[in-house]
Amino acid sequence: MIELPLIEALNDEDSLVRGGAAYALGDSKIIGAIEPITVLLKDENANVRRLAVFGLANMEDSLAVEPLISVVLLDPDSISKLVATSALLRLEDPRAVEIYISTLNSGDSWMEARAADILLDMDIPRVVEYHAQASMIMLYGKKEELQIKAAVALLNFKDSIPDDIRARALKVIITSLNSEEENMRMKAAKTLIHLKDTIPNDIRTLAQKIIDEETYIEAFILFDDYGRSKYASLDNIDGVRIASLTFEYHDFNGNLISRTITLEPTSTDTLRIIDYNDYGKPEKYKYLCLDKKGNIIKTNSKPVLTELFQFSQKESSKISYTDFGRVKLYKTIKIYPCQDCAKKTSVDNCIYVW
Repeated sequence: MIELPLIEALNDEDSLVRGGAAYALGDSKIIGAIEPITVLLKDENANVRRLAVFGLANMEDSLAVEPLISVVLLDPDSISKLVATSALLRLEDPRAVEIYISTLNSGDSWMEARAADILLDMDIPRVVEYHAQASMIMLYGKKEELQIKAAVALLNFKDSIPDDIRARALKVIITSLNSEEENMRMKAAKTLIHLKDTIPNDIRTLAQKIIDEETYIEAFILFDDYGRSKYASLDNIDGVRIASLTFEYHDFNGNLISRTITLEPTSTDTLRIIDYNDYGKPEKYKYLCLDKKGNIIKTNSKPVLTELFQFSQKESSKISYTDFGRVKLYKTIKIYPCQDCAKKTSVDNCIYVW
């Protein structure tokens, strides 16, 4: 519920009180505050209008898009226009597409790059003609992520681009093969592999090595109140769920008894794997074999299982905890290609195990 004193203050005779109330309402993100704040966008006092714009900007709500657009288009105050434009850039709303297009020539490097990034993600006819301009702004910017995004877009344009721009885009892509960011290296590698340009063999070899060694599948593990694995799921390299896993524990000693794998997306094929018998004696641990796409390898419609063996498979994980870090909630795991699984499992196309 909106606090009445603040609403009443929006009509105060003192401009400082009106403006302060508008700012406070927006800063507190009170539900339903956008409409009363919007009224002050027509206030005769420029400072009040500015504070009302700040209030709407702080709301970070899509309901504020239309009022903010009207500020950019109609308000004579340059500061109000700047604040409204910045807020719209954060909201990334298609209704503000004309504002984003005009911002490409604003002279402010941050705002130009932000608008360019937004426009490059839009595939509507009105925007497509500005993709080249947006890409070039990002290409010559300072942020690596935006540079490579622009380079990839430019190199994939159907229309030809100037030789100097293409050379710059290629340089960005090649440089990004050595980026500290894994996703940047992968984007660059995948782009280079598919280009028809003349690329030195050692560069193509490096790009292929990155793809071979850094393409990963992702697993998600949910823990119970005792910090034990309760449920897990596995996605292939395209992010499609291919299997889920539930765990069974002994009521008396809490030891793991079995894992039940459900093959997705049918959710009808299940496979129970015994890890420990009722007496707590360990059985042979078994893994699923997966191909280069991260899909389960099957023989006669049954998943191929391999028993415990020594293998080299890089993994990286991130665990989320409850407050005070005492109990694990869930873990996400990136599983990278296994270097020797095909040889050790005798399954030719075994690239990952899980």
